[in-house]
Amino acid sequence: MIVDIHHHYVDPAHFTEYKDFPAELVAAMDRYGWDYVCLNGIGQAYHKDNKDVARAVERFPNRLVGIGYLNVDLKKPGYVDELKRMGMRGLKVISTLKRYDDDAYLRFYERAARNNLPILFHTGFLGGEREERRRDESSDRYRPIMLDRIARLFPDLPLIGAHMGTIYWYHEALAVMCHANVYGDTSGGPSEMEPQFYRMPLNNRINWNKVMFGSDSLPNDGHIPFNNVKRLMRRLKLAAATQRRVLGETAARIFGLKPRNATTPKQA
Repeated sequence: MIVDIHHHYVDPAHFTEYKDFPAELVAAMDRYGWDYVCLNGIGQAYHKDNKDVARAVERFPNRLVGIGYLNVDLKKPGYVDELKRMGMRGLKVISTLKRYDDDAYLRFYERAARNNLPILFHTGFLGGEREERRRDESSDRYRPIMLDRIARLFPDLPLIGAHMGTIYWYHEALAVMCHANVYGDTSGGPSEMEPQFYRMPLNNRINWNKVMFGSDSLPNDGHIPFNNVKRLMRRLKLAAATQRRVLGETAARIFGLKPRNATTPKQA
């Protein structure tokens, strides 16, 4: 089973190579041999929003998994319940105005735990369009270690640190993933650069059962990070069972996804 846990729903008005994004995404999934994609829409910087994600999931309920964007600075904790009612199976948190582990956000995480909604956190440097950077944001607030306190307070809530495969805080990433409920995704976007912290001398300390494939890409380029991860795991001679967990089985367990018909991943 192949699951991409980190895929953005962008607005075709700005990404003109796409006309019907959900349908084109599913077609790309068929080309790559992917079973599921966890789709999020942050509703800003040329992205679609949660309602668009919910509609896409309604169209393709056996392929797309809704990840609801949770703006912890503008919404109230009850919005987590609303996202659950919309059919979301997880949450996305990014570009907060305080540290992820700030007291002001703990009520949101409590609601997420109550609703069994894993949270995908952006970790590492925050990119984006220039106008976004006028906000009072700082990548220092989004370091992996910010998940440490949350993991201790909500031990039954799965936390996923995005981009743990490419950030330079790899020591923090390794440390925080020691928590039973903290995972990392491999995403770094459609770069030809392979995930990096796995190549460090500490790679033998990595619990690969806590690592999940995420592309942070779009339909036409998702094969790039996918092939990067597969090549890296082969080079490190990871066991076949471990590779299966990274590519989808761990994500399927966390998000409650059932196996589909057997697919054979294709090399793009």
